[in-house]
Amino acid sequence: MQLGLDTVRHEGYGTGMTATAVAPRLAQINPATLETVAEFEIAAPADVERAVAAARRALPGWAALAPAERAKRLGRLRALLVERADEIAKTVTRSTGKPLFESYSSEVVSVAYLVDWFVKNGPKMLRPQKISYPLVPWSGRRSTIEFRPVGVAGIISPWNYPFSIPVGESVIALLAGCTVVLKPSEVTPLVGQLVADLFREIGLPEGVFQVVQGPGSTGAALIDARPDKISFTGGTSTGRRIMEAAAKHLIPVVLELGGKDPMIVCRDANLDRATDAAVWGCFTNSGQVCASVKRLFVVEELAEPFTAEVLRKTKALRMGDPMDPNVDLGSLTCKMQIDRVEEQVRSAEREGAKLACGGRRREDLGGYHFEPAVFTGVTPTMTVAREEIFGPVLPILRVRDEEEAVRLANDSDFGLTASVWTKDLRRGRALARTIETGTVTLNDATYTHALCETPWGGVKKSGFGRAHGHAGLMEFVYPFHINENSSPYRSMWWFPYDTRTIDVLRAGVRYSCSKGLGKLGALRAMVKHLDFKRLK
Repeated sequence: MQLGLDTVRHEGYGTGMTATAVAPRLAQINPATLETVAEFEIAAPADVERAVAAARRALPGWAALAPAERAKRLGRLRALLVERADEIAKTVTRSTGKPLFESYSSEVVSVAYLVDWFVKNGPKMLRPQKISYPLVPWSGRRSTIEFRPVGVAGIISPWNYPFSIPVGESVIALLAGCTVVLKPSEVTPLVGQLVADLFREIGLPEGVFQVVQGPGSTGAALIDARPDKISFTGGTSTGRRIMEAAAKHLIPVVLELGGKDPMIVCRDANLDRATDAAVWGCFTNSGQVCASVKRLFVVEELAEPFTAEVLRKTKALRMGDPMDPNVDLGSLTCKMQIDRVEEQVRSAEREGAKLACGGRRREDLGGYHFEPAVFTGVTPTMTVAREEIFGPVLPILRVRDEEEAVRLANDSDFGLTASVWTKDLRRGRALARTIETGTVTLNDATYTHALCETPWGGVKKSGFGRAHGHAGLMEFVYPFHINENSSPYRSMWWFPYDTRTIDVLRAGVRYSCSKGLGKLGALRAMVKHLDFKRLK
């Protein structure tokens, strides 16, 4: 099984195949300098099969541990994250080209927070639940729901957040009792190796966590090896092919895919704060963020000063060596990515959008650096307003009012996140509830993936399933139901049927749907018609 030619193009931010991946080894390129910093062997399909088989052998022992014990072992990651924070951040920056500040904030700090939160709260969320039956509370019947791990989890992670996404998802799956086979992006194999090293250092049992390095064909081999669940973060087209491949084996999937996330600026928005957020929300990680600001709707009366301030702040961003703590923008992460973004910018110009600033390569900086671009004069039908651009490109659209902004925001194939900017929080909440998306933030943007307590995911072509929070943990378990009957009586619905039993059922319907005296009367009717001799 192959995932298709689209993997070669780095569609969206999904896992794909690099130009170096056809060779026997993966090359880690520093995209800010174009230097080859490391090489790694590619896992053959047989290696992937062995990894999944080892994970399956390790599953019974790991799943048998109490959630608190699994949490205790995973908690060892916290000390390593503190001890090796500098190494992790520098490795991420060398591999992705994102500024060192962002490697700390969005990779190291967010993972430390996630590990700590799930270690403390995960075992409570996995406790068995007791359920009684209010229809006949004295019947001796009750249920227990336990949460059992789905089995072997195959995680296919992207290159834009090559540390926080795979580590976070792996911690959640392992806490649930699953064993994990992780396929990192071939664009960032150095970070993938670092993840493997960290999990090895915390001393998990053999086979519980494994990493297989390779291109899209390695991800295909992982699906063919038939894990019990696939979690994929990446581009929409690749996600569709992964779902098709998994469906052949009836493997359930979680898909966190692309976005075209709208930012709606109301007429009473705080101009300084909203423009700060627009610039950061679009250009953080050079726009290589699924939840970045990708469409900006601003009401007509605020459009002129808003646009002018966005342009001023965009032009003030400092580009350069991402290892320099004073740099705001590093490079894009790979050549195919910068080629694609450049073509999308040129296409927007051809369609009539006005390039107000940026939109050019900075070859003088030596790597895949690309000036942040702001487009004005954008109409809703233009490609730049409809298709995901995984790069530093901000299209600004003027609208008559907030209602038009919401209508246009919902006129999209995507629905990951959105943001609403207003001083009137009551009005903002009302607008937020009309937006078709997985998350809406009021007076903030882009950062919500770092909130590990809340569910993360989208609707429409942005995928389905959830990561983080209680919902994310539940993706890696299934509810196992035990029902018990301690009553000495036989069930009244067993054979033979008769008129009195039907009378009891009629009264039971009234009992379930009534209140107060009506409920009491129905209960009396049930008792009146029950044949207690027959129930012995």
